[in-house]
Amino acid sequence: MTVSTVFQTNVIKAFGGLYLLWFAFRSARSAWSSDNAVVGAVAYDQSSARLYLNGALLHLTNPKAILVWMSIVALSSNQAGVVQHNPIPGCAAIGVVVFGGYAMLFSTEPARRFYSRSYRAMNALLAVAFGAAGLRLLAARP
Repeated sequence: MTVSTVFQTNVIKAFGGLYLLWFAFRSARSAWSSDNAVVGAVAYDQSSARLYLNGALLHLTNPKAILVWMSIVALSSNQAGVVQHNPIPGCAAIGVVVFGGYAMLFSTEPARRFYSRSYRAMNALLAVAFGAAGLRLLAARP
């Protein structure tokens, strides 16, 4: 490996490790917060169109989702140009079915009750997982 490659690798690892530690901090803060208003923060009195738009924008601006979809298109390409666009309708259909299913499932009253009861425990577990992953990434050798 060249010095430049080692430097780039270390910068990416440091950024990723610190990013995971930031998630750990935010999850831990949510888990230990005594404010249960966070659980009921979604305004269910909004219109369905508004709730859908908020969810769609949340997903479409998620950098992880963008990179995953871009990698699917790139990996399915054979550098012929036209072939690159063939998986796009399939990816769109998968996204609509999967995330539409999530929306239907998690908007039910039993799912909301479960989430309200387990909110703090889930955030505590996420804090531990993100913290461990972040520390491990920062401690890893190039």
